[in-house]
Formats: sequence, structure tokens, C-alpha cells
Amino acid sequence: MAIPDYETLMRPVLGLVLYEPKHYRDCAAELVITFNLTQDEVEELLPRARRTVFVDRVYWATAYLKAAGAIERPKRGFVLATDRGRYLHRDNPERIDTQALMQFPEFAEFRQRSSSARGRGLPRRNTGTYGEDINEMASQTQESIPSGRMPTPRIPIPRDEIAAFCRKWRIIELALFGSVLRDDFTPESDVDALARFSPDAEHTLYDLYDMEQELAAALGRKTHIGSWEAVERSKNPYRRKDVLGSAQVIYDAA
Repeated sequence: MAIPDYETLMRPVLGLVLYEPKHYRDCAAELVITFNLTQDEVEELLPRARRTVFVDRVYWATAYLKAAGAIERPKRGFVLATDRGRYLHRDNPERIDTQALMQFPEFAEFRQRSSSARGRGLPRRNTGTYGEDINEMASQTQESIPSGRMPTPRIPIPRDEIAAFCRKWRIIELALFGSVLRDDFTPESDVDALARFSPDAEHTLYDLYDMEQELAAALGRKTHIGSWEAVERSKNPYRRKDVLGSAQVIYDAA
């Protein structure tokens, strides 16, 4: 699949942040998976620029949504849908583009200002708000996990309780990944976990629900459990690198 244009990205971006704020990096990582982009597509650079085509288009999707009052930035690096954004997402089930945004006076004014600037032959600015925002987004989205000391979970890990949980559900390896290992983890953040099950373990979706509830009780946070094997089999190299490269093991039966 070709790298989607910024209009194609608008509705997916909005859908990721309907009810809770997400960091740029997490949004970009999920969009890579949604559109099944290859490593080459993820790393393709803009001509004469130090950022990627993909990051640039994700930025402009969020910039247009923000100009329309559909998203806000509750804190640096994070985006969240507004009430207007949630209604916009509901009322446009297939696609959100610039035409859909023109119903909002703020966006129409934004487009008029942009058109006036181009009409006067002014270059698109790469400084000020645009420059600061997109440079921050590029660094947050494109940076790899630094080598050396591995990140540690931002929450206490009750080792004995985790071990009992894993034995009960025939989990031979359990790891945490995502925001729980980063400085942007907040009291409202969920915990993402990877579980590698014993080859003879057989679980239903109801079992997975029970597992997530039990692990959430142990960690004191809402928790999502993914399959380690599913990530390893993923055809998306960006997903494999992002998840497996940062995952921190908190239980190992070996």
C-alpha cells in the first residue's frame, strides 16, 4: 500500500484519540499498522528534508483537525478529540477530508489565510508553531529506543503475584511495552503487555478478558494483553521493531 495522503489519515487519526489522549508516537505507530506500511515506506524521506513523508502527512492531518477545532493538545506531544471531533467522526463514517472540515468557520478562515499567503507568493513557513510541532513530532515518532540501559516500568511490579498469575494461565513469558516504559506515562495511562503462552495452552476470548481483569488488579491499571507470537509473525517490520525492541520481561518461566 502507498503512503496515505493527509486527508486519508484524518479519520483514522481522529478515531485513535476519541476518548483518551495519545502521544504522537503512539498514534503514528498504530497508523503504520492500520495501513500496513512497509519499512521502506515508513522511512521514506521528503526531498531536502530530515523528516519522513509519513510523519509529515500525519502532522498535517492533525494540524487540519486542530484548525477545525476537532482535536486539541491537552499537553505537549499529545492529542485528544474534542466534542466536535467526536461528532465529526460519528457523522462521517467513511472519510473526513478538507471539504468536511469547511463546515466549521475556524477552518474556513484558516484555509482563507493559507490561500492568501500562497497568492502573495509567500513560502509555507517552516518555523514558529509549524516548525516546533513537526520537529517535535518527527523526533518523537522516528527516534529508536536508545541502546544501553533498558527502560524500566513506571509502576511497581508485584513479582510473586505476577508469577502466580502466569502459572495459572500457562504463560511462560510476560513482558510490558509502550508508554509504561516511557516518561510520558501518566496516572491515567493503560498498561500494554505481551504474553507468550505454553504450546498446550488453549484460551478463549472470555479467558483473555478474565486475564486482563486479573492483571489489571495486580498492576493497579487497566491492562491490555497481546500475543507475543502474533507480534513476531507480524508482516509489519515497524510494529515488530517498535514492540519487541522495547518490551521488558517481568516474568520468565525458564
